[in-house]
Amino acid sequence: MAFSYQTSKLLMRKEVPSLDEVSQLAQRRGWPLLGDDDANKGKYEVLWEPDPSSNFHYVEDGIVRMCYVSISGATASIVQHYADIVASELDLLLLPEITERVDAEEDPLSFGREIIRLGIAAPYTYDGGVYARISGALQSPDDRVRDMALWAATYSPYAEYRPILRTVAENDQVPRIRERAAMVLEAFDHAGVAEP
Repeated sequence: MAFSYQTSKLLMRKEVPSLDEVSQLAQRRGWPLLGDDDANKGKYEVLWEPDPSSNFHYVEDGIVRMCYVSISGATASIVQHYADIVASELDLLLLPEITERVDAEEDPLSFGREIIRLGIAAPYTYDGGVYARISGALQSPDDRVRDMALWAATYSPYAEYRPILRTVAENDQVPRIRERAAMVLEAFDHAGVAEP
C-alpha cells in the first residue's frame, strides 16, 4: 500500500548487510513480514507492517554497499511514532552526523563515500546544506569524487541539481563522468524532476 507520509532514508551505521539487526527489531516488536524482493538489480528489499496504517522498509543497496530503512504511513504522527522507535533501537547514521563527517573528511575516496551517504539520507524536499555539499563534490578536481557525487544526486533528486549536472554532462574532462551526468539528467526527466 502506498502511504502519504514517509521518513527520509535512515542509514544503518553498519554497511551491508544489516538485515539481522533490522529483523530482530521487527520480531521484538511483533511486526509481520509482508515480503522481500531481490528482483531489483543490486538491491534487496524487505517490508514489514508495524500496523495496518504503516510500513517499515529495509534496503540493502549492493551498488554502494549501504543499508537503510524508512517508515511510511497514513499520517505524519504514525510515521514519527515508528521513526522514534526505529531510531531508539537501531544503530543509525542520521543527517547531522553524516554532514559532520562530510565536512571533516579529507581523503577523497572516504569523502566520496560520505557524499553518497549524505545523498541517501537527504530529505525528500530540498535541503540547502545537502545541495551545497553534493554540488560542491560535483565540482571536485578528483574525478572519483565527482563520480560518487553523481550517485549521491540520484538518491536526492533535487531540481536544483539540474544546471550543474548539465555543466558536468557538457564539460567534464572525463568522458565517463560526462556520460553518467547525462544519464542522471535523463533519469531526472523520467522521474518528473522539473527544472528549478
